[in-house]
Amino acid sequence: MRSLFSVLFFAVSSFAGLSVQSLESSLQSQNLSIPRIQFINNSQENINGFTAYYYFTSTEPNPVFESYDLRGGNGSVEHLGGVNYRVKYNYCF
Repeated sequence: MRSLFSVLFFAVSSFAGLSVQSLESSLQSQNLSIPRIQFINNSQENINGFTAYYYFTSTEPNPVFESYDLRGGNGSVEHLGGVNYRVKYNYCF
């Protein structure tokens, strides 16, 4: 049985002029996580790249990451041990 759970339902944070908004859009599903993450540059300066992480748990030994609409970034799943995983988003411009 596959189960993915989001650690983060809704969050807004800011660091050096970069705001992050996250909303989990598949709360009704026990085997699917669809995070909607938006990065906003609040400064007048260009951001030349950054890395963000999305943490989750899964009893499935090889969770699948499907990259929908990353807008210039790429992502990969990293196993942290046990049932703990994270998606690493890289945005290098």
